[in-house]
Amino acid sequence: MVVPALDLESSLSKVCYDKINAHHSSVLSLLSKRINAWANRAQVKKEGKFNTICDEDIDDFLPEFLPFVDHLIFRKLSERIKKKILSCGWIIYNEKIVQIETKIVNPICVDILSDVIPGNTYRKFLSQTMIDESSHVPLVVISSNVTREKRNLNLALPEFNLVRDMKILEGNYSEQWQKKLIRFSTAVISEIFISDYLKLISESKQIQPLNRVPVAAHRQDELAHKGIFKYLTKFFIIA
Repeated sequence: MVVPALDLESSLSKVCYDKINAHHSSVLSLLSKRINAWANRAQVKKEGKFNTICDEDIDDFLPEFLPFVDHLIFRKLSERIKKKILSCGWIIYNEKIVQIETKIVNPICVDILSDVIPGNTYRKFLSQTMIDESSHVPLVVISSNVTREKRNLNLALPEFNLVRDMKILEGNYSEQWQKKLIRFSTAVISEIFISDYLKLISESKQIQPLNRVPVAAHRQDELAHKGIFKYLTKFFIIA
């Protein structure tokens, strides 16, 4: 049987409409649960738990995060120099976190709240996410400043390559919606993949407790955030 073109179009429209409704219903249900759990989950509300003493004899960072850890020159260095390099690695890592939060994640939350997402549930969850992301900055700055002071390090760091490359790509397009889509894609990648790094650091027993504890707190928030960015990606694809 041949289906008339008009009926086929109507059927496809109904399928798409039902798919969008089902998607939104499941997302709204999930977001409502996470909104209600925020008061107990958000690490910004647990600032007192980060008063951890620095043990100067313990390394500041994980050696496997150094891209040159297996290089012959690095392996021949004294333990004192290796420790100094690991301390620099920890400061660099923290600076990347600060730039991701302030130049990638929070700006895209502003974009979404301003232009794209309808409904109070989405807006409330994104507002909570922005509070969480902003609270991560002082967490890493505090532990980074302790490292700078204790290890006598004064590093001037350039802009993180992910931020720099995002800006370069934005510059290739003239339309604002194109630039925002690039920022959104960068934020999604950052939020989804950062949890693996946070997990390794937060569960390590070979680095500073002062460094491990705030990373564990950061990870708790990110486990909630990466889900919303995945769902927002589906929202943009379906819409």
